[in-house]
Parts: sequence; structure tokens; C-alpha cells
Amino acid sequence: MQMQKPLAVGLVSVLALLLIVQVTAVYSPKRCNGNTESVVFLLQQLCGNFSVLPDEAFAKVKLADVKRNVLCNKVNAVIYQVEAGAYEGALNKLRNDVKKAVAGWIVSPWKERLISFIEYIIQRIKCIPPVDSTPPVIQRVLRCPDVPEYGDNVLIMAYVTDSESGVANVTLSYSVNSGESVNLTMHEIDGLFEAVIPPEPYNTSVVYFVYAWDNAGNVAVSEADSYIVNDFHSPVISYIERVPDSPNYNETVSVFINATEPSSASGVKEYPVLAYYNGSVWMNVTMSFQEGIYTGVIPELPYGTVVKYRVYVFDNAGNWFVTDVYSYTVNDQFLPTVRIDAPVRGSYVAGCVNVSVYAYDDYFSKAELMVNKTILDSWSDVGFHAYVWNTSVLPDGVYTLKLKAYDDVGNIGVAECSVTVDNTAPIIGVPYQNPNQTTVEPYQNVTVSVEVTDGGAGVREVILFYSVDDGQTWTNVSMDKTIGNFYVGVIKGFESGIRVQYGIIAYDYVNNLAVENNAGEYYVYTVIPEFSEFMILFFMVATLIAAALVKREKR
Repeated sequence: MQMQKPLAVGLVSVLALLLIVQVTAVYSPKRCNGNTESVVFLLQQLCGNFSVLPDEAFAKVKLADVKRNVLCNKVNAVIYQVEAGAYEGALNKLRNDVKKAVAGWIVSPWKERLISFIEYIIQRIKCIPPVDSTPPVIQRVLRCPDVPEYGDNVLIMAYVTDSESGVANVTLSYSVNSGESVNLTMHEIDGLFEAVIPPEPYNTSVVYFVYAWDNAGNVAVSEADSYIVNDFHSPVISYIERVPDSPNYNETVSVFINATEPSSASGVKEYPVLAYYNGSVWMNVTMSFQEGIYTGVIPELPYGTVVKYRVYVFDNAGNWFVTDVYSYTVNDQFLPTVRIDAPVRGSYVAGCVNVSVYAYDDYFSKAELMVNKTILDSWSDVGFHAYVWNTSVLPDGVYTLKLKAYDDVGNIGVAECSVTVDNTAPIIGVPYQNPNQTTVEPYQNVTVSVEVTDGGAGVREVILFYSVDDGQTWTNVSMDKTIGNFYVGVIKGFESGIRVQYGIIAYDYVNNLAVENNAGEYYVYTVIPEFSEFMILFFMVATLIAAALVKREKR
């Protein structure tokens, strides 16, 4: 099987060569006698010869199929010209196109035979009586607009004349970005043939020709012309916004814009530029893009700065647009920071009270500390500040401490703290002792109870203090609260004959002190002595005598 294929190909090659030789012999002219029908037949025969050429007949064997088709297409074009009576064009096509293609693509011996056949056909065409061999004249081709832009319909106008058979057809052929050609029939309007190339996107390359045929089939082709779709329109900013609208000195400002171009335009070039004036120089910020919006940020600037800004937007064609100049003045809408750290809101105070406050502002002017409507102190330094408030000169009651801080703009920060002044000591009642002052036995504990009240901050502590050495040393005992406002403390027992002095001390929650010491005399009791044997015998005799007297009285 492998031996048979080369043999078959060789036979086809020989047959094809013989066929060309035969046709040439049959049509060897003896005299000049040509007509359209016979020439068309010969051209069809030439196309058939091209179709049966073996692959080895071509210089580039791998392109044999492509070359066959191209040769046949060229011959078919000649047939069309002959049938249309464009004999001169057909001759030119055979000489300058078909014959050259055969000479360049086909190898011997097929090349020589085919060229001989082509020369024979040329001679037969020359024998056809001339009709109209002059193609139309394309006098001028115009384009409007001359430099098209995206979105533009491009009107192509051709001025075509033919003095013999007349203009039969004018066709506009164009291609976009070297793509497939598009043919449009041009219509005559006021002596000009017109056709419209539809709009194309920015940067599209369009190449076009004008073909003109006369009624004899002669064709004329204009020189190639071209244009590149341009973009002369700047981008459009449909929206611009500043956030916040009235910025403070410690706030950045975001500028948002929506910049667009039509879909067929060159498009917005990344990225727009936000230019701002910071009070001394212009600065540029490249804007970022997110979710269809461009954003640029102006940094924090000092209070009172007059800031100006504008936005530049560019497209990929080099067009640019700049907004109007916008401006704002850096504001200060922040109140000074103020705080009263001491005393605690709602607390009771007494005597000299330490007031601790804090005031701050970047543009601080001064601060004032007031109680009710009276100014206690004022200062101009930021930060913590201390003041000693003497409440002892004030009647008890509720007072409002107010801290006011001012900045240079006139903003006022206020902090308030209400406290209750309580300079009144607790009230201590008369102590009650058990056992009483005359019956305290040796080593017997003495319980002291007393009522203590306070109408202000409240009783914090009640102390029972006593001395057994005439006041040289004192012992304190915390008294426990029992029922209501009563407090109880215990003095431990002592041996007989000990003289005990005691009093009561009471503190409220603001350390007001009350002392109950019996007007300085103290409350006193003495532990009674133990009974002697004589006193016991005396007591027994007295008891017997008393009993005898009672019995006598009854008798």
C-alpha cells in the first residue's frame, strides 16, 4: 500500500500535464478570431487546470490547496471582467496578476505550460472587438468629518465620471482594525455618490476604498484612505461633594466625584487629581476609585485656614477637565473638654474641700470655677487645676459647682457637680448606764447606750471613751448601732473602788465631730467595795430585830 500512493500521485501529475498540453494544442490560433464566449470557455478551462494541479506542482507544497483556490478566484475575476466587456481590465489582470502568480507559485514543467496557455488566452482576448475599455474616473473622494470622533457617522462622498458607457455602480469598501471588509453601495445625490460608515469606538482604525464600474464592466479603484477614530471631548463630572461640609480643625475632608465618559470614548484615565491650597501652597492628591466614585482626602489643617480645592480629570485621549475652585474655612465646632473630678457628684462636703477639675482645648482661652453664681477661681492654663473651697462660711444646703471653659472661637464647655454642704455635727443624747452609777459591783461590765442623730450626711461612727486614771489616759470603744438611732458600748468591769469617767464622741460622714462629756464633767461612777464579815453580821442582826418588831406589832 505504501508503494501505491506515490505511483498514483505521479499518474495524476502526468495526466494534468498532458491535459494542459492538449488544450494548448487544440486552441493554437491560426488566425485572430476571438469572442466573449470562447474566451470565457478558455478561462474556465484554465481554472479547471489549476484545480487538478498536484501538490508537487507548487513551490510551497503545504500551501497547495490555498494557492489553487486563490488562482481560481483570480481567474473568476477575469471571467467577470470579460463578461462585463472590460477587456482591458481582463488583460491587465491576466498579465499582472494571474501570470505573475503562476510564475511565482508553480514549478516546472507545469509553470511553462500554464504560462503558454495564459498567453494564448491573452491573444484571444485581444482579438475581441473593443467596446468600452476605459474604466470610470474617480475624480475625488471626500470624507466628512475629516477627523471623525467616536459617535460620529462618517460620510464618504465620491465624484465619479465615465464619458463612454457611463457609471454603473459605485461601492464603498471599508475594514475596521484590519478586519473583514464591509461593502456598501453608494447612492448618487446631487452628482456625488455617498455612503455612511457607522460610528466606531475611540482609537479604531478604518481603511476604505471606492470601487467604480461602468456599464461595460470596467472598474476603477481609488487609493486607500484611512482615519483613526478620535476623542475630542473631556470627561464629564456629574457630581462633586465634600464631607464634612463644614470641617473642623482636627478633621480630614473627603472629596467625592463621579467622572464618566461614553462607553465608546477613550475612558477616564486613572486617576483624577485633587489639588488643594493649604493656606500657603497648592498640593496634589491622587484620587482613588471605589464603587464608581473617585475619592481624594485633604488632611487636617489648623483652625481658620481658608482651604481652596479643585479636581482635574483626564481621559486616555489627553482631554482634561477642571472643576471650579471650591473653598471652605476650617472651623472649630468642638467645645472645650471640661471635667470635675472632685468632689463626687451628690456627695456631702464640709469644711475646706479640695476641688479638682480638668479643662482642655487646642485653642484654649480661660476657665472659671463657680459655685452657684459666685466665681471662686479663674485661670488660663490647660490641664488639671486644684482649688480649696471653704464651705465653713456657708450655711448647710445644696450647692452647684460649675466649671466653664472658653476657647478662642467662643465655644464654651460646661461641667456641673451638685453637692450638699454639711457643717453641722451630729446630736448626742443623754447616755443611759446599766447598772447605774451607784450599783456597779467589782468586775461588772457597764453597758452605756445613747441616741445619736444627724440631719445631714449621717452618723458614720459613735465612740464611747473612758478613763480610770482621772483623764490621764483614755480608752475608746466603738459603739454598735441597735434599734433606730441608738448605739450601745460596753465598759469592762474593774475592781472595787475604781472611779470611771466616760463620754461619747460621734462623727458624721464628712467628719463633723460631736462630743458629749457632761459639760466637761464627764459621766462618773465608782465601783462599790465588797461586803466585810462585820457588815454581814450587822445586816443579819438588823434583820432579826426587824422581824421581832414586826411580830410584836402583830400581837
